[in-house]
Amino acid sequence: MHLHSPDILNRILRQIDTNCIIGGDLNAWSTIWGAAQSNQRGLEVEDMLLSSNLICLNNGTATHLSTHNTFTCIDLTFCSAALAPKCSWQVLDFLYGSDRFPILTQVNTQGNQNQYKHCSKFKTDAADWKKFSARCTQLCRNSPAANNPNQEAAKILKIIRTAAHYEVPQTKPIRYQKRITWWNANLSYLRSHKQQAWHNFKRTRSDQNLLTYKIANAIFKRAAKLAKKEEFEKFTSNINPTLNPKTIWNDIKKLTGVQKQTNFSCIASLNGPINAPLDIANFFGSSLSLASCDVNFHNTFRELKAKRLQKRTAGSAAAFTIRQAN
Repeated sequence: MHLHSPDILNRILRQIDTNCIIGGDLNAWSTIWGAAQSNQRGLEVEDMLLSSNLICLNNGTATHLSTHNTFTCIDLTFCSAALAPKCSWQVLDFLYGSDRFPILTQVNTQGNQNQYKHCSKFKTDAADWKKFSARCTQLCRNSPAANNPNQEAAKILKIIRTAAHYEVPQTKPIRYQKRITWWNANLSYLRSHKQQAWHNFKRTRSDQNLLTYKIANAIFKRAAKLAKKEEFEKFTSNINPTLNPKTIWNDIKKLTGVQKQTNFSCIASLNGPINAPLDIANFFGSSLSLASCDVNFHNTFRELKAKRLQKRTAGSAAAFTIRQAN
């Protein structure tokens, strides 16, 4: 959106009572988001940010190629303070026929959860394939054959998965905790001591055990508060006007325990490592295509497939001939 005055945005924000992300061309210059100098509109936007508790996600990267062939940072992205640690902001490298670089803003939804769970995987090395084969045979006998190839393929897939859940062991799901930078071994010990004192009090309900628990709990709270304070002081001591905003945002995300999203940057192949994203995608595509090739299937299946395709081709040719005759 193109706003003629930050007052318009202020009026919009007063009507919003939830977390939000706002992006647009404000034509505002400020050293906060990467401009060489600040203009009047930039100062007005700065005041608007302070009054509305919004955070500017721009990291100083140019977003616009002006008519004077200079790079500017007039396309801004704001978000609520609660969303800021969960957001990542990136400017793509190409203009794609426009005078503005595309801006990619992502929200890490995993940061909203204390834990996230990985799916279990089948341990094929420890599988009993004889029992698996017998289970598949039993399930096939109990399932009638379908005339539709898609339904038959779905039925076969269901049989394989059902038999695998019965006869193939699976890995245990692993829960990954948020990485909190201020946590240390001493806090782990104090928390364990506090929990043990609580269990002792629950067993006996004596005044002495209650007092022991309260003391242990107070010591743990004081140590946790001190660790948070020291970590925050360490974080703020590194902030200065010349520091890269991207570095600051990375430190903020670590401080709040938000997990960093990782992508495939390199994979190994027989011809050496592959780094380019398009080459990685092509490698996966060719591997999946090779895995589903006819040479990997039994001769009986290939013969049935050839007959079915031949029958379907003949039917299509006959229908085309009838339509041409009419």
